[in-house]
Amino acid sequence: MSWVRNLRGLPIVGAGNPTGPAKLKNGEKMGEEKNKNLEGKKEFKLSDHFLVPKHEVLSQKEKEEVLKKYNISEKQLPKILYSDPIIKEIGAKVGDLIKITRNSRVAGKTIYYRLVSR
Repeated sequence: MSWVRNLRGLPIVGAGNPTGPAKLKNGEKMGEEKNKNLEGKKEFKLSDHFLVPKHEVLSQKEKEEVLKKYNISEKQLPKILYSDPIIKEIGAKVGDLIKITRNSRVAGKTIYYRLVSR
């Protein structure tokens, strides 16, 4: 006996009775159990994760001070894409300067700057 199931948009074809993720429970559709488990849970924030460094959007005045301090132009700054999940979370826009503060046991506190770009 052969069977076909749809798992995350991909067809799975097999012989015999379905087992593991392809097996349906009580006639439920694939993914229904996962959705039930997520109900009532709050959304995950990237900035809450211990491995994600602190990201903050600098004001225009702070941006000008950084450019003057390092004697550089915007074109010389390293970039970070506006599609980056953390950039979306903090609400930064193209052209904003992001200050990233990383803490390390070895190097201590280090600061990086990134310009949001397309």
